[in-house]
Amino acid sequence: MHFLMFQMKRAHLSSQSAARPFCKEVGLSPARFDVMRAASGLVLGRPQKELANILGLSRTAISKMVRLLIERGLLRRERSPRDARTFLVLLTEEGAARMKLIYHRLYREQPFQIPYERAFGEWTATTAAAVQNLNWALRRSAQNLGDRSCNFYLSKWPD
Repeated sequence: MHFLMFQMKRAHLSSQSAARPFCKEVGLSPARFDVMRAASGLVLGRPQKELANILGLSRTAISKMVRLLIERGLLRRERSPRDARTFLVLLTEEGAARMKLIYHRLYREQPFQIPYERAFGEWTATTAAAVQNLNWALRRSAQNLGDRSCNFYLSKWPD
């Protein structure tokens, strides 16, 4: 394995570990949060197959996650008016309210800001540029390794 791949894997696993307590407080795992965020992308919903592609999950995995979130009343699934073979996944009112609360807490509390600030030192224009450069490098690396979801997570939270 290339040394950068190993470092990215370690950073990913550490990020998942750090996110678990916050996600537990809001009643979602990090992976379920990602599904909810992807489903909240469009008012008209997203095809379930598109969710799988965006998140890099198998159709089986996304189907199980969507089914569980439906059981919890956070998502709903309906047939596409254009193609009856396709299911669209949408947030329920409860799901939309939960996502709004989560975004508000993330924006207000910034639970992950301090660890990142520690990693980069004092927050200056130079460190801000370093963070942007790192974001760009990671996105380009992911794209060059075959990731199709690079535009899914932007640095700014939705309104």
